[in-house]
Amino acid sequence: MSSVLPVNIAGTSDDDRRLWNTYLFWARSAVAPTTFSITSLDISKPSRRVRATDARALHAIVFTAFTLEYRFKRVYEVLGLKSRNRDTLGTLITNFRRRIEAARRLDGSGLVKLPRGWGRIHTRLIALNNARNAIAHGNYADVLVKLSSRPRALPQLAQTSYNALVDVIRITNSAIGYDLRPAAEARQYYRQLKVLPK
Repeated sequence: MSSVLPVNIAGTSDDDRRLWNTYLFWARSAVAPTTFSITSLDISKPSRRVRATDARALHAIVFTAFTLEYRFKRVYEVLGLKSRNRDTLGTLITNFRRRIEAARRLDGSGLVKLPRGWGRIHTRLIALNNARNAIAHGNYADVLVKLSSRPRALPQLAQTSYNALVDVIRITNSAIGYDLRPAAEARQYYRQLKVLPK
């Protein structure tokens, strides 16, 4: 008879297991909201999961990335550009400027032109995509580095990423000729969508 090594498949460290428990808790509580009250489950105990602020940040990063991918594909569609089903978010981020600047504006006033400040936003979108990939593909090491680097590192990344998404929407809507309001008025409107420091 072979012996089985004493290994915990949920992870080799307490941090690994807390991250695993957090993912499993989200999955179960989404289909069974009473999961938090089943005290016999390790995943139901907050001390067995990552901090609540980090868990919310992980959620925010994943859904911000999903929203960004959806938005890029919709912009392509309204501009009459083809997107490929196999294009990942990373590919969309890399190619977005080149692709849409080859298209005509919706208001017929020439070609789409993104502003000079796009480079700063592009850098934030790359950081979002890297974090999203680490979370979505179960790269515990990368996620745990973000969780342990500074107490607020992950929530700050989530907020910065989300605000970059709002900037993408505002800038793109204007650049493609969809939102024709004066820049100051548009900025004020989209400012409401942002999550700003208190």
